[in-house]
This record gives sequence, structure tokens and C-alpha cells, in this order.
Amino acid sequence: RLLFATEGRDHKTVLDFVDDLKAHGGDSEQVKHVCMDMSAAYAKGVGLGLALPLPQAQISYDRFHVVAMAMDAMDQVRRTEMAQDAPAVREALESAVDNDEHKTLKQL
Repeated sequence: RLLFATEGRDHKTVLDFVDDLKAHGGDSEQVKHVCMDMSAAYAKGVGLGLALPLPQAQISYDRFHVVAMAMDAMDQVRRTEMAQDAPAVREALESAVDNDEHKTLKQL
């Protein structure tokens, strides 16, 4: 069930949630877990508005942003390896294809 919705993507968005929670009889100090994207603005809002008492409180980052960061990191490593030693990368990929492993590079 939806508890709160508002426009915005800055730290004030979290503070608006805290104000709404209090207006409806909620206690922000009872919030023990926050799931959010990796926005520094949201982290600031959580720190200011919820004052989560670490280490008891937990912050979870949403799966989409965690996977996106991992994919970006892998892409950066792949590009760096290709730039530094393209023949070795191609040789490793050819060996993988020869062993019936999946083809992983279109330029092969």
C-alpha cells in the first residue's frame, strides 16, 4: 500500500516524507530500514530526516542501480583490457569459442 508520494529527487523529498509520517502519527525514529537508490541527495535526506542510529539501521540500495554500477565497471575493465592488450583478449576469446563456450565479443 502506498504510504507517501511526492515530486522531487533531492534531500527535501525524504524530509517531506518524514513530515508526512509525523503528521499521520508516525515516528521517524522507528524507521529501521531504508531501501533507496544510490542518490547522494537521498542519503543526505535520510541522514538529516531519519537520523538512523547506525549500526542498528539498515540501508539497502535497489537492485537496478547496483546491477547498473556492476555492468558499468565490467564494461570499463573490458575496454581497458582491449586497449592494453587486444591480441591477448582475442586469443582468449578464440580459445573459448574453440572449446564450445559462448562467443563474448562481436569483433572476434
